[in-house]
Amino acid sequence: MAHEDLYATHPNWRSIVRQYDFRREPRGPVLDGLLTAALESCDQFLVALSRMPLSASGLTLLQELVPYRIGCAEVSEYPAAQLLDETVTVCRYSLSPDSVAVLRRAARRLYAWAEPDLPNDLCLMRGSEPWLITMAADHAASLIISPGELDRLQARVPGLAVRPSRTEPPHGIDLSAAVVDLRRMREAMEPEAKATIVSEWTAKVLDTQEMIGSDRTDDVVRDLAHDLLSYEPDPAVRREDKSLIGDEDLDQLLDDALGELAEPSKSVGE
Repeated sequence: MAHEDLYATHPNWRSIVRQYDFRREPRGPVLDGLLTAALESCDQFLVALSRMPLSASGLTLLQELVPYRIGCAEVSEYPAAQLLDETVTVCRYSLSPDSVAVLRRAARRLYAWAEPDLPNDLCLMRGSEPWLITMAADHAASLIISPGELDRLQARVPGLAVRPSRTEPPHGIDLSAAVVDLRRMREAMEPEAKATIVSEWTAKVLDTQEMIGSDRTDDVVRDLAHDLLSYEPDPAVRREDKSLIGDEDLDQLLDDALGELAEPSKSVGE
């Protein structure tokens, strides 16, 4: 359904769409499928530029996007951020098969849209409203779509993993429970089950503002969660991005973390 059809069919369309947060970062074929599917719903995309100088690859990308540029403006707010004491330059472009091809070449994973190598926070728009919001620095992204659109999108893009957005992040996790979940993650044998456990555990830890337990365990658990953002069970996707890790590296990370948590606490200076 094109974006103008959604507006025409549903005058109160804002009451129909929902926010769905990604459980796993779209990478490789999943990202390709997402960008292709967006052509049916979106007509524009935008990126943000701070005052940080872009790398050579980032500057090259901006040159490639010139034919599709609609305009740029200094703003303190855009779909991915609300800024208090600063502004960024947000550039808006037309979304078309040709511009999607440029986006595909620029990045093989969604959270790569961050300075200095690329502009910040790729967002796909239908008219003036967001369809995809990326917050690359936070390793987070959301779709703003209806449940029916989500069903069609997931049927078209295998591997697209999202969940309904939480109204607010949890304010505390019992670290002993987090460690129990770690052991369950290590013992999971089925690849699909392991991928789901890893994704849900990582999101829960990174969304949590406060850990209930020792500072040492907190450090180990949070460090592991950041490392697990690189986990990708699909070998085909890993072949395209050598920074990703598979099951063998995942098991080693889990063993190292569980081993460190099992060690007696060390005094400062040891």
